[in-house]
Formats: sequence, C-alpha cells, structure tokens
Amino acid sequence: MIIFDPAFPSAHTALAAALGTLMFLKNRFLGVIILVLAIIIGESRVLLNVHYPIDIAGGFVVGVVVSFLMAKWLKV
Repeated sequence: MIIFDPAFPSAHTALAAALGTLMFLKNRFLGVIILVLAIIIGESRVLLNVHYPIDIAGGFVVGVVVSFLMAKWLKV
C-alpha cells in the first residue's frame, strides 16, 4: 500500500529556497540573506508541527535544484 503524504516536500521552503538560489546567482549577498530566511521558514514549519524535518530538507533540495535547472535552461 502506497501512502500519499501531501506535506512532502514543503512548498513554503521550496519556494523560498528557489527564490534564494536565483537571487544568489545574481547577487550573492542578497541570495545568502534569502537562503537564510528560507531555513528560518523551514524551521518555523517544524516548530509549528506542520512538517517533519525531512519535509523541509526535501523542499529545500527541490527548490535549489529546480531553480538551478531553470537558470541554466533560461541562460540567466
């Protein structure tokens, strides 16, 4: 039996990580600030008992990978 978990990956963390990664490619200082905020967003989701830490890690990985692929594809 396959169990579907809509909490994996965390969409909030994925979005913040993607924005942070894209900003990092353009402006490293602002990118680091947004990536730190993405980590804080993820931690707040765990503290609110909305996600498990693996959901946050998965969201962060998805956000970073997708933004790198899109940046490469769009030649940003």
